Amino acid sequence: MNQNSINAYDVAKKSGAVSRKTYYDYALSQGATGVTDDEVMRDTDIDHHAVGRIRKNLLAMGAVRDTGGTRLTRKGCKATVWVAIPGVDVTQPVPKSERDELLKMARRKIAGMTDADLRAFVGELDTVQDGDLFDLFAN
Repeated sequence: MNQNSINAYDVAKKSGAVSRKTYYDYALSQGATGVTDDEVMRDTDIDHHAVGRIRKNLLAMGAVRDTGGTRLTRKGCKATVWVAIPGVDVTQPVPKSERDELLKMARRKIAGMTDADLRAFVGELDTVQDGDLFDLFAN
């Protein structure tokens, strides 16, 4: 790996921790009222491409929980309301599940396959169905 890639990774890792802290601190400030992802986007500098991933990471860290309630977004859709759980250090790395690690290894293996290997892996399908191999690359 070259130095530029290493530097980019370090910057992304730090910005991820900052974004998690921003979401978490905002959710903490709202108390039992909680927040929706839409409200976080509206009231912080977290953009719509990142807010869901950040919340999923906070959930994996035990820093937020689903209230079971919903509120309407600015577009009128129902959105889950999340509350922050006080006392979680969200600047630490996000824990990885065994499935996360297996998917990462599968992505690396698939990326290194030849076309013939991929055809053998997929089998005798006329077309690749949405949700087959592409699910591996969704995260």
